[in-house]
Amino acid sequence: MKETSRVLILIVNWNNYSDTKECLESLTQLTTDNYQVMLVDNGSRDDSSQLLEEEFPEIRLVNLEENLGFAGGNNVGLEYALNEEFPFILLLNNDTIVKDGDFLSQLVQTLEKEHTVGAVGPAVEESDGITQLSILPYPNIGNTIINSLGLYHPNHNKRQYVDSIAGCCVLVRSEAIEQAGLLDENYFMYGEETEWFFRMRKKGWKILYHPVKSIIHKGASSSIKIDNQKIYIECRANVIYTLVKVNQKLEAFLTAVLMILLLGIRIIGSALFYRKNPGYPISIIYDLIKAFRQKWNLAQDLTEKRNLG
Repeated sequence: MKETSRVLILIVNWNNYSDTKECLESLTQLTTDNYQVMLVDNGSRDDSSQLLEEEFPEIRLVNLEENLGFAGGNNVGLEYALNEEFPFILLLNNDTIVKDGDFLSQLVQTLEKEHTVGAVGPAVEESDGITQLSILPYPNIGNTIINSLGLYHPNHNKRQYVDSIAGCCVLVRSEAIEQAGLLDENYFMYGEETEWFFRMRKKGWKILYHPVKSIIHKGASSSIKIDNQKIYIECRANVIYTLVKVNQKLEAFLTAVLMILLLGIRIIGSALFYRKNPGYPISIIYDLIKAFRQKWNLAQDLTEKRNLG
C-alpha cells in the first residue's frame, strides 16, 4: 500500500466497551500498518470511553457530549479525515471483528486502480459464517414488496456495481465525500448509507461490491439497547425520508401505504389465525404514520431549501 493511500479507520462507540475492545484488538490482524484509528465516543454514559483510552493509547479518541447517531458520530471522523487529507476512510462498526487481515489492502488497491469508484464494500459474515446482507436495495415500492416476500437474494459471490452497500464496513474515497457531502444526520441510524451513496452516484461515482472476505459482524450491538418498536419505525420512516428527499414523492406515498397495510395484515393475521401476540401493539400503526409525516415534512423542507438555494 502506498504512503499516499493512508487510511483513517473510523469507529463509533456508544456504551459498548466489550465489543469495541474486541474490534480494536482485531485490527492487529491487518496486513498493513498504513492507517490511523479514530474512535468517536458517541456520548457514552458508562466508563467505556475511559477504559478504551487507557487500553489503546495509540488511537485518536474524540468524546462527544451527546449521542449524535451513526451519521453524526461518523461525520465527526469524516471531517477530521478530510481536513487531514486522508485519501481513504474505512467506516467500521464497533461490533465487528477482522477475519481476513488482507481485506483492507485489497479494498485500497481497488480504489487505487478504479478511479471512478467512490466507495467499495467487502463481503461481511455473521458469527455463524453466513454471508450477511452486504448489497442493499434502493428503497422503493418494488423492493419493499420483494423484501416483504423474502425474495431479495443478491449474489454475494459476484463482483458488481450496486446501488448501495452495507455501512458496517465500507472504504470511501475522500474525493467522493467532498463532492457528495457528509452523511445526513437526520437519519440518526439505519438507511443513511443508501442515501449517501445515491448522492455519490449522482455525482458520477460508482459504488462497488467486492466479494473479498473481511469481517465478522455481530450486528445491532448498539441498537439492541434501543426499543425494538422504535427501530421498526425508524427503519421504515427513513425509507420515506429518502424517497421524498430525492423528489420521488409518489413512490414515497405508495411505499408508505404499502408498509402500513403490511403491518396491519401482520397484526390482524397473528391475532386471528395464530392467536398470538404479533410483537407490536396496534398503536404502532399510529406511531408509524406519525413518523412518516414527520420524516416527509423534514425531507420536503430540505428539498425546498435546496431548490431556493
